[in-house]
Amino acid sequence: MFTLTPNLADTNGDGNFNSDDFYIRYSPSNAPANGEIAVIVLDVAEGFVYLLRRSGVAPGDLPGGALATVDLLVSSEFNTVQIYQNLLEVTSTQDTTGLELTLTESSVASGGQFTATVTLSDSPTSTSSLTLFTLGGDTITAQYTDVTPVAGAFPITVSDAALVETTPPALTVLTPLDNSKTQSRKPTFSVEITDNESGVDQDTILFNIVSNVASGNGVGSFAADDITTSGGVTTAEFTPPSNLLNSADSPQETLVSWNVSVSDLSGNSGQTDSDTGTPGNQDHSVILDRIAPNITSGETGTWWDASKQGSDKTTISPDHADSVIIVFDEPLDLSSIAESDFTVNGFTPIVANAYVGRPSAVFLTMAYDLASSSNPDVSVVSNIADVAGNTSSVDYVKAVDGITPVFGATLSAPTTNDSVVLAITSDEALNSGQPTVTMTEPGGADNAISISVTAGGSANTWNATIDVQDEGLDDGDQAIKIVGFDNAGNQAVYGGTDPTAAGYPAELALNVDTAFSAPTFNPTGPPVSFTYAEPVTVTAATFDGSDVLGDLVSSDQMTFELQEPGLPPGNYQIVVSAADAVGNTSLGDNASVEIIGVPVSGTVSLQLQSTIPQTATGNSIATVRLFIDGASTSMQATDVAANGSFTFIGIPEGTYDIVAEAFGALSARLEDVIVGGIPVNVGSTTLPIGDINDDGSVTIQDLSGAASNFGTSGPVAWGP
Repeated sequence: MFTLTPNLADTNGDGNFNSDDFYIRYSPSNAPANGEIAVIVLDVAEGFVYLLRRSGVAPGDLPGGALATVDLLVSSEFNTVQIYQNLLEVTSTQDTTGLELTLTESSVASGGQFTATVTLSDSPTSTSSLTLFTLGGDTITAQYTDVTPVAGAFPITVSDAALVETTPPALTVLTPLDNSKTQSRKPTFSVEITDNESGVDQDTILFNIVSNVASGNGVGSFAADDITTSGGVTTAEFTPPSNLLNSADSPQETLVSWNVSVSDLSGNSGQTDSDTGTPGNQDHSVILDRIAPNITSGETGTWWDASKQGSDKTTISPDHADSVIIVFDEPLDLSSIAESDFTVNGFTPIVANAYVGRPSAVFLTMAYDLASSSNPDVSVVSNIADVAGNTSSVDYVKAVDGITPVFGATLSAPTTNDSVVLAITSDEALNSGQPTVTMTEPGGADNAISISVTAGGSANTWNATIDVQDEGLDDGDQAIKIVGFDNAGNQAVYGGTDPTAAGYPAELALNVDTAFSAPTFNPTGPPVSFTYAEPVTVTAATFDGSDVLGDLVSSDQMTFELQEPGLPPGNYQIVVSAADAVGNTSLGDNASVEIIGVPVSGTVSLQLQSTIPQTATGNSIATVRLFIDGASTSMQATDVAANGSFTFIGIPEGTYDIVAEAFGALSARLEDVIVGGIPVNVGSTTLPIGDINDDGSVTIQDLSGAASNFGTSGPVAWGP
């Protein structure tokens, strides 16, 4: 809206603002003759019009005797609203072409006030609906040309600009926090408001009490009691003039929903929002609470497991029989909780904790374990407070049994091919009188087998017989699961359906073994050996018809070796029989074993010789002989190669002596050479030369023979 000055208009449209734009009406009707009063505009800028008497007209001739009784009116023939077509141009940052608007005088009596309306939109400009494309932060410019300005002879352009601001004020609740509790019957509501663009319109701040569940008291919209501004932040407070919760209300608790609304100086409105994740503005709430906290329940065996995922870490397990939980009807002031506030069966707990993850509960830890079927008396004996500040110093509950039964179990044997007895115990009575027992075979998790249970010889004991044949159990590790409920309905599960799972009890490990596989024989030796797939006891063994049971050795009762050294190479027959731990037998298992022996090698050299001389026929002058330990006759002999090496092939296990000899040299003997299942190298030896007469020693006779030929070179003459 733009205001044109002066407020008095050129009503006859002749382009001049003068007395012709006015006429004079007298009251009463005895008006003086026309022309006796002159209209002269003396100050156009201020819109002042003065009436002057013409010369010769006395003041008394005017009605009432004073000019004050004369009305100055716009000439009736021009008494209409003025309209100027396409006079005003309005543009925006988004649309610099904009719109040309027609200005219409607001009324005949407006004195020259003209208006035009344009709507701002985030859609393209429309001349038909007079909408201008504009976004937040844009500048809107309006201008028109005054062709007959009051001052100056030339037309002037008149313009004005405004900033488009679409951001609503931001509100932050200070008190009370959403869903909080207070004892106050007239709580103080306070918010902080910021608007960094046009600024907060403080006159629009309203505290809206939307609902009051208990009585409806105080519902309505209210201006702030106090408004302060500092650093661009406006703080507003409101305290209801009357109680929102009356002393006569029952119960002494109510839920009040509320919000605060405000506009900025650009007209954008904002409101508090308790949940920004939900579309729209959600009301805040505050609970006016003047009721002390009360115990609603208690349970044994329940504790707070800090390692558990999630905010509520409440856990129940039989291994926490020293734990009790007390549940209240509302969240507590956690700082008000102490061990001395409670007793359990008259005893003070050693720990009392409350946690943010479950603020309406207190977790007690006793210095002793409670009986598995215990229903202890739990009492509040000192002040505890809720979050509103209400306190309670006397309260009581009989805790229910939350501790599950604890099962024990013993198998008469860990492995069976027939039947075993499962003995079961419980630390408390079961409501059904006995537990249920199921078995799961290897790979049969979906087909559990029910096992019959009978009463044991004393209270809370039972027996279950597991018969391999009757149940048709497959070989392998079986899974056993025991399930039972105590009289409080707590379920205990012992065991499971997977014997390899972590935590599966070793006491329930049962292996069914009805098959016994023949051993695997080592086809060659030494050593002669055979291996079973499980620990066994060998009951009979023969080797080539001879009983060798006493010659078998084993470190694990699975692999057995025959201690029979000195077997010559060849094929032998071995026959064995054995039984496993549960009595499965494998009889007369046999195999042919080839004794192949091992090589025994070494090196021989002659003193002063780099090689071992060989005869013209390819024979060596050096020989090595192999003797069974203590024997006088060798069992094998071999020539020494020119490079000094020798090897005996296929030597059976045993202890041997080795003798190396050469013509003209002393022999060498190595005793107690042990031959096992791997090749043996006896190292090297050097034979001293000089035994010319081959009597096994070097004497003067050998030297004499050599001396007599000293200096002689061959070949010598043939003859004696």
